This record gives sequence, C-alpha cells and structure tokens, in this order.
Amino acid sequence: MTDLERELESALLELHHKWKAVHYYNSWFLEMVTETRNTKLYKGPLRTVRDLLASDTAKAFRILGGAGKAHWTVEFLILEPKWKVLFTEDELSKAHARLAALG
Repeated sequence: MTDLERELESALLELHHKWKAVHYYNSWFLEMVTETRNTKLYKGPLRTVRDLLASDTAKAFRILGGAGKAHWTVEFLILEPKWKVLFTEDELSKAHARLAALG
C-alpha cells in the first residue's frame, strides 16, 4: 500500500466516524477498509472505493444524502484533488454524477 493509499484509508475511517452523527453504523465498511481478523471482507481503501462506485448507489450514500451530508460520502471525498490520481476518469465521473443527482 502506498503512502497516499494509507492517507485514503485514514480519510475513509474519518468519514465512517462522522456517519455516527446521523445514526449510520456500518461495521462491514470498516472490515473492507482496514485489515482485521475477518480477512474475507478486507479489500483495502482503494478497492473498497472502486467496488462501491461499481455497485448500485450504496446505502450510506442514500442516508447521508438524505440527511444533507453529501460532503460525508465516499463520492465527495474522492473528488478532492488529492485523491483524483488514484481513480480513473470513469470512476470520478460516476462519483460526480451521483452527487449531481442529489441536487
């Protein structure tokens, strides 16, 4: 894992912590992002984000968007200039489109 990916992991964990403020708890997200005893779910930060983007809109995205916290989504995070080098244009476009759909 590169230093930038480690920073992404920290940023994702920070988001997860913020989600508690809107009463959204997601233990599998933690297990996907960070290496734990449950290695079946572990993907690391980069692959976790890519898998979330490749799937239908995640539950967290819907909950956070509905609570007016779109800026706490993974999609919002990866559009920050710092992270853009880790993702393809297609992935970034998908994140942007999801955020735009929130209005």
